[in-house]
Amino acid sequence: MKTVVYRVLAQVFGVIALAVGVFALVAGLYAHSYVSDQLSQEKITMPAAAAYKTLPQASQDALAPFAGQPMVTGDAAQAFANNYIWEHMVAGCSAVKDANGNAVPAVPADKCTYSGVGGVVSATTDANQKAAYSALRNTLFQGDTLRTSLLTAYAFWLIGTIAAWIGAIALVLGAAFVLLSFTVLKAKGEAAAAVSAGAKQNVAVS
Repeated sequence: MKTVVYRVLAQVFGVIALAVGVFALVAGLYAHSYVSDQLSQEKITMPAAAAYKTLPQASQDALAPFAGQPMVTGDAAQAFANNYIWEHMVAGCSAVKDANGNAVPAVPADKCTYSGVGGVVSATTDANQKAAYSALRNTLFQGDTLRTSLLTAYAFWLIGTIAAWIGAIALVLGAAFVLLSFTVLKAKGEAAAAVSAGAKQNVAVS
């Protein structure tokens, strides 16, 4: 009796897991396809090696797999946002100059955003420095906007990747449960039934 119950449960869980697996896999693939289509429309080409050779080694390593290729994946979008745009934003914050070409105090990396530099502008009393920081702030606004868009695309890509993995795992588990119910559990059930029938026959003969 227990074997029959286990077999039914295995079949039920197997079918549910297969259904979840198909849904999750389709959802994950759709997310990847959607992100790729949207990025393709932007027609962004990842920088070639020569364009990032002066960046920190970690950023060079992150950009290398996508060098010179069209940006069509969330991973490429993340690398471009965090290892190319951000590095240039930080470089701009560390080498600020006024309208006369004179260097002004650098902006710390933790304030190297549109809102962060806004605070620096408000706290500055020197007119030349204020103008220089304001110009930098406008540049950072563009960088922040693009980074936000690219990292949002990466977030959806990552969700799609996770969903696809969940789908694949669920399909494997579902198939295993169904296979188990029709092989091992079925054999045990038949064996138990045979033993029970034999015991009843012996009792009847006695």
